[in-house]
Amino acid sequence: MTTAANPLPSADQDFVHNTTALHSIQIDAAKLAKQNTDDEDVQAFAKRVITDSIRLFMQLKAVAPHRVTVPKANHHSELLNSLRPLSGTEFDHAYVSTFGLELLERGIAAYETEVVDGEDPSLKNAAQNALPTLREHHSMGRKLAQKMGIAK
Repeated sequence: MTTAANPLPSADQDFVHNTTALHSIQIDAAKLAKQNTDDEDVQAFAKRVITDSIRLFMQLKAVAPHRVTVPKANHHSELLNSLRPLSGTEFDHAYVSTFGLELLERGIAAYETEVVDGEDPSLKNAAQNALPTLREHHSMGRKLAQKMGIAK
């Protein structure tokens, strides 16, 4: 249990900070995708990412100990800024490659690490419960990438 005398271990704190930032940037990028793409599959993917990422963010925030601050600034903002000037197929490829594959892979790895190495039972449980959704997003991203000819 986390108390003032027994603070949240730094690995758990890092997990909360990194994954809430990841969900935040995923939401922002998906909103940008909904505005900047005409591709129906990218639209559907972005809509799903927004819905699920908001839910996962709120679940994580709810179980994070109260002394753990959820960051407001996002250290992934340069990735989002790199999408802003793009449009059409160029935007779709960059969005799917970066947010549908690369960042999801990092997120899945962070959640898997928390499940194995985390010390806070509530955070470990939240991480375990989120993994199927994140893996489904990654699968959707891979299918989009393959359809676009940019599969990794």
